[in-house]
Amino acid sequence: MWGGNSAPVTVFLCDPAHLNTAPMTPVQGKQVIDTLNALKKGTTQDLNPHPYNNFPDFTTGAILPPSAKGYTTFYVPGATWRERVVIDNATGNTFYTNSHYQSFYQVILPPGM
Repeated sequence: MWGGNSAPVTVFLCDPAHLNTAPMTPVQGKQVIDTLNALKKGTTQDLNPHPYNNFPDFTTGAILPPSAKGYTTFYVPGATWRERVVIDNATGNTFYTNSHYQSFYQVILPPGM
C-alpha cells in the first residue's frame, strides 16, 4: 500500500515472469532435502559450492532479497543442470531454482533442519 503514513512495501521479485506455475514436485522437494542433508553432513564435494552474485536475471529480472553476507549456490545431485539450491549466508534462508536463476522458490524448512 502506498500513501498515508504507510511506508512502501518492498517486494523481491523471486518469480517476476511467473515461471513457477505449480508447486515444487515431490521429486524436486526430495532433491532439495537431500542437498541440505549433504550440506549438514559436510559432504559438499559433489555440490560445487560457489558464490551467487544475486544480480537480476537478464531475462526475467528475478532477484533474491539483499543479504548482509551474500549467497552460496549448490548443485542439486540427481537433478538437471538448471537446478540449484541457494542459501543466504547471513540468515540461512533457502531458495530453489529449477530454471538456472530465472525464478526461485523459497524453501520453508521443517524445524530443526
